[in-house]
Amino acid sequence: FDAIRTSLTVSLQAGVVAAVAGMGLAYLCMRTETRLRGILELTTLVGFALPGTVMGIGYVLAFNRPPLFLTGTLAILTLNMMARFLAVGLEAGVSKLHQIDVSIEEASADLGAGLLTTFRRIVLPLLSSAFAAGFLFTFMQSMISLSAAIFLVAPGNLLASVYIFNRARDGDMGIACATSLLLILSLAACLAGLAVLTRRSGFRIFAAQV
Repeated sequence: FDAIRTSLTVSLQAGVVAAVAGMGLAYLCMRTETRLRGILELTTLVGFALPGTVMGIGYVLAFNRPPLFLTGTLAILTLNMMARFLAVGLEAGVSKLHQIDVSIEEASADLGAGLLTTFRRIVLPLLSSAFAAGFLFTFMQSMISLSAAIFLVAPGNLLASVYIFNRARDGDMGIACATSLLLILSLAACLAGLAVLTRRSGFRIFAAQV
């Protein structure tokens, strides 16, 4: 149960951060005159394309000394999961912004709204499907990720996927299968909760993904 709770904590944090960062980077790439667009997209796609083992070892080497000593903490797991799957939120945001006419934002600016107000009240609601795509993909992949996490976990911060792998390796197949079932049920419960939130708030999470 501790491993399940840790996985839920890390996955929820990584999902929210990746979704928000993906929308912000997508808006920066599409709506500002920046020459860093290609570099930003390449950086996020590299994290998505590299094998998890490479990412895991790289994070151990990068964050194993001050001033960013994160080895053994939940922060390094959250950061790793977010960086690995950030590309999905970014590309979803870019795709959605292609469908939004820039004249809507120009009209908001003509009526006196600032950049932050326009983004918060006009762009952000229209990017709800991109947020949902980035969050759901990152959350679900983080819950079952093993290749990078196995290098980054520490005693007391064991993820469910790593716990299942360790039990199966030691021959405790009953415990491994039971934990796998708990992991599946936890994911199903989270998705059911999002479905209820969708009906009550009108925030079209699942319909936006079709």
